[in-house]
Amino acid sequence: MGEITLYRTFSLYEEKKEFNVLRGRVPNFSGSNSNSDIHLAFTIDEDTNTGMLFPNKGEGLVANSVTCMNDVQAEWDNKAWGLVNIKNDGSQKIDCTIHFSSEIPLSETVEVGDYISYTPSITSYNVLKTTTGYSSNQIINPSELNLWRVITVKDDGTIEMISEYASSVEIYFTGQTGYKNFIGVLNTIAKQYENGEYTEESRYTGYNGQTQYLTTLCASSSCVESAGGGDNSTETEMNLITRAIGNLKANIVGTTTESSYWVASRFYQIYDSRKYGYGRFVNLETYPSYEILYMESVENNRGHHVRPIVILKSGLKATGAGTSTNPWKLS
Repeated sequence: MGEITLYRTFSLYEEKKEFNVLRGRVPNFSGSNSNSDIHLAFTIDEDTNTGMLFPNKGEGLVANSVTCMNDVQAEWDNKAWGLVNIKNDGSQKIDCTIHFSSEIPLSETVEVGDYISYTPSITSYNVLKTTTGYSSNQIINPSELNLWRVITVKDDGTIEMISEYASSVEIYFTGQTGYKNFIGVLNTIAKQYENGEYTEESRYTGYNGQTQYLTTLCASSSCVESAGGGDNSTETEMNLITRAIGNLKANIVGTTTESSYWVASRFYQIYDSRKYGYGRFVNLETYPSYEILYMESVENNRGHHVRPIVILKSGLKATGAGTSTNPWKLS
């Protein structure tokens, strides 16, 4: 069984500190008696690990339980990576075994910004021309986006994550039809990135309750959002993404080329007596940027990549470390 002894009395600690540094990794600990010697053993997936170094945080393990001798009680803090809440009734010796697992309850250890390996189940989806106003149907492959970044960990254990990359193809919207259906179509596209085994729901980046499908177009400069007047609802989400992962950039999947991608937000204005309807997008890292979908009776074709958000179910377990080279792998 792997183990480490931490001698807290000064003379013994001085005598043994070289052994501790070489043979084990010293975790944090706190409790009711700071003068106690602490002996820690550990198991991984119920197996003993004779001769192994004490596990380090970031090695893809989580402690499920702690058992101690002589009626000592203690807990393991997976985030601080140490023994806490030690209750030992004044004993000078604390002897505990930490039981680690390589299958981690994800919500207990994942952090905002972490990488998660996740593959949507759908390999082909047809975006109908009747919904976008474009001249033809368009096909996307949701399963190509398989690396994601955590943007929020909810109190209920669900985890929101955005794709690290943008889709390989652009989705085009055209004219008044494209403007009316813009947000609804993007949310429908985002739904194709779900996986019934792991996800609870989805939304498209920037969606914050706006009208998904408009039935009318604005005829004045003072229309409300539901009548086609555009919205200013994306600031909170875009700031959330920036805080979580550092910026709004996203390369096209499979390349090192930065993409532009749609955001679920409309903008409307009257300029020089003409009515304009726009879709917002991230232009490389610049947001907001605007594409004119219609100008009076003139209809434009405009295309950008897509970058969805999916929400993982609570209670999922994973292995890994949450890095780009060793992302969490759902199990």
